[in-house]
Amino acid sequence: MTVSTELSHEEYIGNGVTTDFDFRFRIFEAKHLVVSVADPDGTERILTNGTDYTLRGVGSYRGGKVILKMPLATGWKIGIARDLPAVQETDLRNQGKFFAEVHEGAFDYLTMLIQKSLGYLSLCLRKPSFISDHYDAKGNKIANLGKPVKSGDAVDLGTMKEHISAKDKRSLRVADKDIPALPNAANRANKLLSFDNNGDPVVVVPESGSAADVLTELRKPSGSGLIGHGDTIVGEKLGQIDTEFNEFSLNAGFNKIGRFLNINKLREHKPVNIGMIVYVASAYSETDDEHHYGGGHFQSFDNSSSPIEDDGGIVIVPASGNIAWRRINFTAYDMCFWGVKPDGKTDNAEAITRATGYAKNKHVILQAPAGDIHTSEMVPVYSRTGIVGAGYIESTVFYKTTNNQFSYMNGEVVAEKVDALVGFVPDKHDILGSGMDTYCNRPVLEKCMFRRLGLNASNVKTIRPQYGLFMCKADHPVVKQVSLEGGYIGIKAYSTFSGVMEQVFANQFDSEGFIGFDCSRYAGGVLHTSGTSMDLRLVQVKGYQIGFGISRLQYSTMIDCSAEVIMPMINETEAWAFDFRDPYCISMISCATEFVKGGQIRVSGFASPSYKPAIKISGYLPIDQQNPNLSTPMFLIDGDGYNPMNILFDTSDISRKTSLTNLTKPVVSGVDTKVIIIGCSGDDWLVKNGGVFNRIA
Repeated sequence: MTVSTELSHEEYIGNGVTTDFDFRFRIFEAKHLVVSVADPDGTERILTNGTDYTLRGVGSYRGGKVILKMPLATGWKIGIARDLPAVQETDLRNQGKFFAEVHEGAFDYLTMLIQKSLGYLSLCLRKPSFISDHYDAKGNKIANLGKPVKSGDAVDLGTMKEHISAKDKRSLRVADKDIPALPNAANRANKLLSFDNNGDPVVVVPESGSAADVLTELRKPSGSGLIGHGDTIVGEKLGQIDTEFNEFSLNAGFNKIGRFLNINKLREHKPVNIGMIVYVASAYSETDDEHHYGGGHFQSFDNSSSPIEDDGGIVIVPASGNIAWRRINFTAYDMCFWGVKPDGKTDNAEAITRATGYAKNKHVILQAPAGDIHTSEMVPVYSRTGIVGAGYIESTVFYKTTNNQFSYMNGEVVAEKVDALVGFVPDKHDILGSGMDTYCNRPVLEKCMFRRLGLNASNVKTIRPQYGLFMCKADHPVVKQVSLEGGYIGIKAYSTFSGVMEQVFANQFDSEGFIGFDCSRYAGGVLHTSGTSMDLRLVQVKGYQIGFGISRLQYSTMIDCSAEVIMPMINETEAWAFDFRDPYCISMISCATEFVKGGQIRVSGFASPSYKPAIKISGYLPIDQQNPNLSTPMFLIDGDGYNPMNILFDTSDISRKTSLTNLTKPVVSGVDTKVIIIGCSGDDWLVKNGGVFNRIA
C-alpha cells in the first residue's frame, strides 16, 4: 500500500452532542495518535487513550475513529494528530527475502515523518509568499511576547496599557465627565483659559491693563517691540539677528563663517583681523557643482612689513589693506593649489605657469595630481625645482595640445624657441656659457608621462613635437620613472653632469623618430663636451633611427640601457642603436638591443678632441638583429686618426647573423684606434687604416 493522503491531523468543533470524530490517515500503533482539546479561552489539554476516549482503526490505511467518553462541549475544539517517533526500525538483511509490505511500511513511515514535519511547519508564523512584506497570523493571537526593547519590537497589550497609564498620570484630567475640545487656534489666541457653569473649558479676553493683559501683549509677535534694549528695542535687535541668520543659510552667507568657492572669491574678501581661518572649496572652480581641486584652509596674517606678493595658490593678497591670506595645513605643494585640473579637458597652461613660477621663486618640488593634465604649452621645470607625479608613471599624464614653442631667454633676448613636451629651464639660456646660471640646477622630474594629444601614425609627421624632454643644460638632474612619447628627438641635452636618469622611456612610432637620446653640443663648427658623471640606468628608446647619440660625454655609466626597433626613417638609409663620438671613459654595462635594422654600435673620432676617447662595453647583447637597408658593419670603430682611441668588449655576445647579407663584419679603422675583445663570441674584426684588433680570449 501507499500513503495516499497528505493529511496527518484533523480538527473539529464540539456541539455538545457528538462523541465520534474521524481521522483519515493511517497510524501504525495507538500511541502514535495524540488527541487534545481546547476550551473557548484557549486552554489546551491532551486526552488519554482508554480514559478519555477509545480508538478504532489502528493500522487501517483508511484511518479510524476517536470515540470520546463524553460529548465534546459546544465551542470546544478537538485536535487529532499523528505523532511518530523519529526512528527507523526496519532491518533489511544482506541477501535476505524481499517483502514488499516491509519495504512499503518503511517508506510509509518515512513519508509520515515528513508529513509530521510539514504539519509542524504549518503551525509557524509565516509570510503568505516569498514576496510578501508581512507575516500573517491568520486571525490567531500571539501570546507570551517579551517586553519590547527596541523601537521595532512588537508590543504586548500589558506594555501598551502601562505606557498609556504613565501618560495619563501626567495629563490634566477630570473624573466626572468628558471634556469637549478647546476652540481652534484663531479663536483662542491671546486669551485666557477658563471654565463655564457646566465646568467646560472656555477662553476669555483678559482684563485690560491687568498683568495677564500685559503678558498676553508681550507674547504676541509684536511683543518684542514693547521692550527696550540699550538705545534700541528688542524687536529691532532680533530683526538684525534674523537677517544675519538668513544670510548664513545662503551660499554668500556661508562665506561669513569661513567658506569660499575659489581663490578669486577669497581675494575679494578683506580679512578684518589677524588669525582668521577660512575654508576654500577649490582653487579655481567656477561653479559649485563641478569637481573641486586644490581647496584647503587659509589663515589671515599681517602683511604690512616686507609684504609678500600674491602667488595665486599659497599667499592670496586682497586689493586693499595690510592683512592677507596664507594657505595652512598642507604637506606637499600640489599643483592643484594654483588651478591645475587633471580632468582631461581644461587647458592648464596658465595654472602650470602659476605653479612652476611659485616653485621657481621658492625652490620647491611640485606634486602633480593623478589624471590627464592638458596644456597648450611646454611644462617648464626651473632650477632647484621639480615635478613629481602621483604613483606610477601612467597615473599622471601631461598632454600637450599644440606645437607652441617655449621661449628660452638670455636676459631680455629670446635665445631659442623650443617645441617640447617638457623642458628644463636655466636662469639664462646660453649654449656655450660656462656660468652656473646657464645650467638648470638640480631639476627633478619623476613619475610622469608626457604625450602629444591626438598623435597617431597618420599625423605623426605633422604634429609630433620636436622634443619629448628638452634638458637644455642641466647640472645634477634627476629624471626617474618618466615616459616621453612622440618626440622627433626623444630626449635632448646640450650639456649635463652629475645626474641620474633611471627608468626613462622615449618612444616614437616606428621609423618616425630621429634620435631617442641626444646628448651633444655642436656650435660654430666645434663639437663641445656634453657633460660628465652621468648615471643612465634603464634608459630605453624605441622607434628611432639613432637610439643613443652621445658626443664627448665624459666618465659616465650606462647600465641596462636598451634600444629597440631601430631603423632608418623614410628616405634614409642607415641606422645605429648606439652612436658615440669621442666618448671619454664611458662604461656600458648589460646594455642590449632588439630589432635593429642597421648597425649596433658606432664610435667615431672628431677633430680637436680634449682627451683620448675610450669606452668599455660589458655584457652587451643584440637580440633579433634585422638586415640593414645597405651594407653596414655590425660594429664600426673609426678614430679617423684624430687621437688614439681604445674600445674594450668583454663577456658579450656580439656574434653576427651571417644570413643577413647587408650586415657585415665589424670594422676598426684609424691610426692608434684599438679594439680589444675579452671573452666574447663573434667574428674577428676587419682592420683598416692603421686600426688594431686584439682578441685576448
